[in-house]
Amino acid sequence: MPPVHFITLQGESKITSTGMAAQGPAIDHQGKHMKNYFTNATAILQQLLGDMTEVALEDDPDWTNLPRLGRP
Repeated sequence: MPPVHFITLQGESKITSTGMAAQGPAIDHQGKHMKNYFTNATAILQQLLGDMTEVALEDDPDWTNLPRLGRP
């Protein structure tokens, strides 16, 4: 199972500039061979959160959309 980390972004980022929190959970995984772990992610989040209007699941394998979340 891929590990879940609680991370904090430092400084300005695409995430914090839109009003989102600088802290949150992140899942570190090693690519598409881990896809089975995420198959039910949306259904699980819907059960936990109910309202998903402010939730976005984003696959960014090359760190182009959210480069600050990638490994240094």
